[in-house]
Amino acid sequence: MIYKDNNGNEYKGDVITLSDGRILSGKTYTKDSKRLHIHPPSDAQLAGEVLDIVAEPLTKPVSRANKRKR
Repeated sequence: MIYKDNNGNEYKGDVITLSDGRILSGKTYTKDSKRLHIHPPSDAQLAGEVLDIVAEPLTKPVSRANKRKR
């Protein structure tokens, strides 16, 4: 994944994700850690890649045969 810092510089290396969702540079949280943001890939980087998306229903179908009688 490609990350960028607040100045727009690309970062490649170890990252950590804090419990609140912030992404920081480095293996551990130190005073030198920088806040990073996920940089989406460009169309040129996606060219030729196939994304497989599996659609699953959000709920299970309800069987009418097992419905309770009142």
